[in-house]
Amino acid sequence: MREKDIKRLVVKQLKKDFPRWRRLSRKEKKRLAKQVLDKVLRSHASDDLSMVPLNELTNTPVPPAGVIPLTEMERFVEGTTRCLLSFPVKRWQKHFDDPELRLIDTLLDDRVLNRLLAPENLSASMRDVFPSHYVRAELLKSLRYSEISYRKYCDEVINRLDSKRERAFIHLPLHKLVRIDHSQLSRFRTGISLSQMINLMVYVVHLLSRSGKIPHPFQLCGVDSSDLAVVCRPYPIAKVKIGKKTVRIYSELDADCGKRRKKRDKSDYFVGYRLHTLAAIDPENGHNYPRVSKKGQKHPNSLPGFWTP
Repeated sequence: MREKDIKRLVVKQLKKDFPRWRRLSRKEKKRLAKQVLDKVLRSHASDDLSMVPLNELTNTPVPPAGVIPLTEMERFVEGTTRCLLSFPVKRWQKHFDDPELRLIDTLLDDRVLNRLLAPENLSASMRDVFPSHYVRAELLKSLRYSEISYRKYCDEVINRLDSKRERAFIHLPLHKLVRIDHSQLSRFRTGISLSQMINLMVYVVHLLSRSGKIPHPFQLCGVDSSDLAVVCRPYPIAKVKIGKKTVRIYSELDADCGKRRKKRDKSDYFVGYRLHTLAAIDPENGHNYPRVSKKGQKHPNSLPGFWTP
């Protein structure tokens, strides 16, 4: 783990001293990286490794505040949906006979979605479209219209009054035109914070667990990863060997060298990141349910070529 700590210190120093790192020439980057690497090697103390958090060694963010644990999600849902006059809304379901959409519609609760994803400055009285509409529109897009663009999806599918099934699933009015523009969906996706994304994932897992689709607690989980190469030269601008490990600094500071499975048109090694997807697996029927995807660097205790968040 010492080589991870050395790289962490070098990258941290370079980002602090040279905020315009990307604008420097490769010759300047090599010179500066070697200087900082030599300086860190002279002053590095391996005794302080126990005080370094694991997220800093693996260059992953600190777990954000405001995340609702799975054990408390049921209490959160009950507190959100508790009402003396709570009647199930069935007027939407008569407009679509798709069993998959009907199942998703019965699982999701708009009140919970709005509370999980609503921004702080939300004015309910001034809005016709809420976060629950955007979530349902994104689900419908990925399930039924993934091959078309967002502009075409909005203009020709959900913003037409004769699209009763699509508008009913999104819970848009069926007799007056309330539009969802593709730019609104884009702002919604970019405006969701990391804690809101995690809470949405926990809510979906809670729904699947409550419906019996996956066991709780999860008895079996699996991790799948795919490589994400960066656009930079694959040769390090500075490197040093620490025991049997090598510290490599690339022009893309956060990137590292990894190994991919053998492909016909690609080399075995690449410079970039790994995108990991954690899935809960039901051992009884073999179905797997993706829970979260995350980009990360190589874990200090992992096998060569296996990267974890």
